[in-house]
Amino acid sequence: MKKFWLLVRLFVSSTTVVGLVLILAGILWGAFANFGMVYASADNESNFFKAYRPAAAIDGFDLHEGSGAGESVGSGAGRGFATHNRAFENWFFIAEGNQESARIALVWSVREFLKSSGATILEDADDYNRGHRFRYTVGQSAGEVGVEPLKEEQWMKAKILPKGISVRSKVSIKEKWTKR
Repeated sequence: MKKFWLLVRLFVSSTTVVGLVLILAGILWGAFANFGMVYASADNESNFFKAYRPAAAIDGFDLHEGSGAGESVGSGAGRGFATHNRAFENWFFIAEGNQESARIALVWSVREFLKSSGATILEDADDYNRGHRFRYTVGQSAGEVGVEPLKEEQWMKAKILPKGISVRSKVSIKEKWTKR
């Protein structure tokens, strides 16, 4: 019977040691696996990313005969950085022939808002077919803004306006904040 209890004591003590080692390894792995991770928050968004909205640029061209707007937002965490994404889509009626003027107003609104928020514009490129693209830096953030060409949308054609067409605009922002 002594041998039995000796074996039980040996098994319990070795299992306990192995268990404690595994628990300690798990704690250490958890601490080091997240070391240096930066989680997306309002603290690591630029003022441009927080505040820019295309509505003011669109409003001057909208015939106010029915419209819609959508905004999508996303973010991610990484080792030493956080990412932020935002896209604005607007559907509205515009006077026929004003598509290019409305697109230029959107581009201008992005450019002016970048400047007023203290950003340095690294690239300001226009491609009539693919849209306008900005690359910028501000503080610890580097970003990209895309302004797509206005596209005529089929679903809004149901409403007939004299000399008016329905269009969709899209502005997307991608930003990466890097820890120093």
